[in-house]
Amino acid sequence: MGSIDGQKLSEIGRRSRASGDYWDQLLGLEDAARLMKVRISDLKLAVLSGKKINGKLPPKIHSVSGGGHFFFDGKEIKSWLALKND
Repeated sequence: MGSIDGQKLSEIGRRSRASGDYWDQLLGLEDAARLMKVRISDLKLAVLSGKKINGKLPPKIHSVSGGGHFFFDGKEIKSWLALKND
């Protein structure tokens, strides 16, 4: 199993599930895209290229696992959802 910033992925998941607030969790690419109401491929392309998605700059990636899976801070996604389109 991979690790992020020296923590095993299972430890990150355990911490996320134990948090009291949903937005305190690390969210995978699929969950972030679902919340943002965009296609996974569009979100991944926007993050990698820095291009806008739905008129807004993409949220910042929190970390990437050894297997290349993207993780976003839930609060970053929440902030992105609150932004107005340009």
